[in-house]
Amino acid sequence: MLSMSRRLSLHFNPFHVNSLQNRLFYGHKLAPVLSSTRCGPQSRQLSTSDDQKEAFEYSIPPLMKFTPKGMPNLFYALKNQFIAVSIISSNLANDHIEGIKEMITEEAYEEVVKNFSDYSLQQKSLLKVNTEDILFCYPYNIQIMKQSPDSVTVKIFVVFDCVSGINDLIQNHMSNQNFKFMSFNKYMQNKICLNYQFIRHYMKDNQSDWIVDKLLHMKDKDILKMYRLFRK
Repeated sequence: MLSMSRRLSLHFNPFHVNSLQNRLFYGHKLAPVLSSTRCGPQSRQLSTSDDQKEAFEYSIPPLMKFTPKGMPNLFYALKNQFIAVSIISSNLANDHIEGIKEMITEEAYEEVVKNFSDYSLQQKSLLKVNTEDILFCYPYNIQIMKQSPDSVTVKIFVVFDCVSGINDLIQNHMSNQNFKFMSFNKYMQNKICLNYQFIRHYMKDNQSDWIVDKLLHMKDKDILKMYRLFRK
């Protein structure tokens, strides 16, 4: 049987790397981000000569010379998690629940199987999420728990905002000057929020694969209804 890491590597498509990185942090700035990341004359105009770099006056002179990074790049940290979400959701949408058994914990699998049996075909189809549909994501919580002097467990709770067909919407927005903002609102009405918690065990001489122990797909409008209900 394939480990989770091996399964993820088989499904990873490097073609989607750049689009995922763009939408990861700047999904709310649709056209400007895509245009600024394109290769071509525009990107070359932004380059500076070595003389200009040397003449640049720093408020705090650099201790070493390398390209500075001003924000975290979660794509590289969560690359496998992106792919895991796509694989798990595709299996569920295709009514192939056995396909996720090795990717989630035994306790989570038993609970999912029980609840999944009540899903209609339409509800199952709503579970499918492609990596291109992920508009934004962020780690909600990170826990590091020391189980023993030689054992540590790490849990990362990740929130994904997903809009089906968002890639087509972005392309349409860039190519159609008559694009109406209402079209974007129509897509956002179908936005789905995903909660996935990934867990990994680190031992003295080895480490386990990442595995999911919590997963939830909910439409934004259902989350808002739930919050209003809890406040009453």
